[in-house]
Amino acid sequence: MRNYLLLFVSVYALFVLIENSVNADDSPCWRLNGRCQWTSEPCGRYNSAPLCGGPNNRQCCVRGADRLCEQKYWLGRCKYTSSYCRGGFDGANLCGGGNNRQCCKY
Repeated sequence: MRNYLLLFVSVYALFVLIENSVNADDSPCWRLNGRCQWTSEPCGRYNSAPLCGGPNNRQCCVRGADRLCEQKYWLGRCKYTSSYCRGGFDGANLCGGGNNRQCCKY
């Protein structure tokens, strides 16, 4: 039982160290009302400036970047082009993220 407790404490301490190193300094992103996250996660618009601590594939996701889609189409919603979109996609750069993320008209 003691070995399991020691293992648990060691793993927990390692997790805390990794988490703190990744979140080294995210405050520049927070000042822009953004959230630091992995670029593999959906985001309205990533700010490519180095605003987040950690590796390069961890960037600042700025909230509200999908507003152009939502303003142009009443039911507009930014989605990945691999997703189903009944109304078709508008590729006019209305959504943040990569080119594979476009405005679904409805």
